[in-house]
Amino acid sequence: MVFISRLFKPVTYHLLALGGVVIASIALEARAPLGTALAQGITPTYYTDVQPIIETHCSGCHVDGGIAPFALQSGADAVKWSARIAAVTKSGYMPPWPAGPDSPAFLNDRRLGVATKQIFSDWAAAGAPLGRRGASQIP
Repeated sequence: MVFISRLFKPVTYHLLALGGVVIASIALEARAPLGTALAQGITPTYYTDVQPIIETHCSGCHVDGGIAPFALQSGADAVKWSARIAAVTKSGYMPPWPAGPDSPAFLNDRRLGVATKQIFSDWAAAGAPLGRRGASQIP
């Protein structure tokens, strides 16, 4: 019986960890309403809407000396690259995720949902405003 317990504890842990990733992804997706925020008169800002996405999905590679070709460590960095960020996330080129769409769920899946990609597009289209820290306009 102890053998079975030891065998399944790691599996349970990974399933719980996967659940946490799924919950985090769902929560991030829930921030953005369906359709574009700009069409609803809401302007996403870096500090409240874009920075959390970058910290979750991009900052592992986009750091000084990292594998990515440029850093996204500050609002100024993100503003400089805002049009490029919007284009590469919309196309699915970034963040890189080699698993196919029919693959089973993986821990730390980096794919972005449609609503999250739209935040980047709306933010870039609005001129990439930094905004104020702490008060998101997007529900």
